[in-house]
Amino acid sequence: MTFLTFVTALAPYHDRVIQRAIESVQVQTLPCNHIIIRDEDAHGAGWARNKGLEAVSSDFVTFLDADDSIEPQFAELMLSAYDGT
Repeated sequence: MTFLTFVTALAPYHDRVIQRAIESVQVQTLPCNHIIIRDEDAHGAGWARNKGLEAVSSDFVTFLDADDSIEPQFAELMLSAYDGT
């Protein structure tokens, strides 16, 4: 079961940097979903993030910018901080 989904807004000018973000999600120590919303019409990152949220089915979501990467234990550490309330 996947508890966490990463949502990434992708503008056309991010094409050259997105692979690093994708790979950093793929190597998480817990299984995670990754939704990438491509914004071809310059609606903006907020629009793309909201579109991504509409597609999320996991209990938790976080945003990952297209030009960022995360450490392999990011999801595990983040979820371990949740106390159930």
